[in-house]
Amino acid sequence: MAQDVDIELDDFLRWLATMPHHFADFKKDPQVVMRRAKLSEMAQNVLRGTGKDGVIQQVLDKKEQILNAPESKRESTFNRDRSVPGFGGTVIKKEPAE
Repeated sequence: MAQDVDIELDDFLRWLATMPHHFADFKKDPQVVMRRAKLSEMAQNVLRGTGKDGVIQQVLDKKEQILNAPESKRESTFNRDRSVPGFGGTVIKKEPAE
């Protein structure tokens, strides 16, 4: 059960780290964001125990971890397909692997 909460909290922190508008909402009112994210009561209690400033620091640490991960340094393999007719050629196609 504790492992499930750890996974849930890690996912929540990653979600906040990659969604700046939700992170800004969390800074304003953590309770609303936790309810919207449908966190379990146990996960909410852990976050309340950590405190707002502690959670904010964990989100910032998670963001740094994501940005410094080796996979984030690799070049993207997805490009816009400008040959597709339509709204600005926004269809994305995967480039062939090298």
